[in-house]
Amino acid sequence: MRKFEREQGQDSIPVIVIIGSSRDGIRDRVFAAEFQQYITKPILPDKVIASVAHLTGRAEINEKS
Repeated sequence: MRKFEREQGQDSIPVIVIIGSSRDGIRDRVFAAEFQQYITKPILPDKVIASVAHLTGRAEINEKS
């Protein structure tokens, strides 16, 4: 997806990844893959809302969420 965006000269689309657990190094892997946020299961509405608000510039998010 990121390669396509670069080739087409398009802006990056914000992506939130949903993962099963927060293992060691997962944060680095998420950002290395050029995703902007991640949420761990169980998926709680407050986490989704906070992540979307952060990506749209409407709120700060705790990076440990």
